[in-house]
Amino acid sequence: LYLIQSPKGGSIIWTWDAMLQLRERGLAKAVGLCNFSVAQLEALQRTGRELPQVLQVELHVANQQKELCAFCQQHGIVLMSS
Repeated sequence: LYLIQSPKGGSIIWTWDAMLQLRERGLAKAVGLCNFSVAQLEALQRTGRELPQVLQVELHVANQQKELCAFCQQHGIVLMSS
């Protein structure tokens, strides 16, 4: 599993494309993102690119992120809590 950390004001499109190519070449079994918001995932989706297989986020009783959980469930993204 290879993950991209949340972008801080930069574009991740080039990096995401490279990650997808790594998976296609068999160099990674899965690719994902870390600490992305619903807005960032929707922006990636608007580019027409594949959404991540895995999203790693802070998730616990005090930080349930219900909107993000619903988005991931709707789009088949596996949530990994950190």
